[in-house]
Amino acid sequence: MSRVQESQTELFASAPLSKVIEIALVDLEKIEQSPKYVINMTTWYEQYGHGEQCNVCFAGCVMASTLADCALDARGECGEYGITPARYKDARITKRLRALDLARRGFKEALPAFMDDKLDYAEIADSFDKNDYSCTPYEHNPAKFKSDMKKLAGELRAKGY
Repeated sequence: MSRVQESQTELFASAPLSKVIEIALVDLEKIEQSPKYVINMTTWYEQYGHGEQCNVCFAGCVMASTLADCALDARGECGEYGITPARYKDARITKRLRALDLARRGFKEALPAFMDDKLDYAEIADSFDKNDYSCTPYEHNPAKFKSDMKKLAGELRAKGY
């Protein structure tokens, strides 16, 4: 991994939640332009059928772009079984990728607690009882989805996240 790639990976791994969302939005824009990928919010990052394309969700865009050269477990590339957040050796990356999934699904109130490294999932499970805000699904309106994510990033930044 080059120094640039190392610094991108570390930036993502240590970024506050608002910055994580901003990074994902930039990566989403890149991935939308690539014929190698199909945006599919129901899967993390996996090969599409037997073709050359991979399906990626919001977090999957980060996996395919910012984290493309990041250390994974021994199972390798996208392939038929795909890449999930659990495949990253750095737990901070795993947590941030999962937070992106929560953000796009509308669990705003759970996000700050989820990002707290001192808490585990069981301690914040009650936060996942309901969606806290309305996020336009990407598949319904990609531009509105991006606008909703930008707004959420701004709200989180204003609160220190």
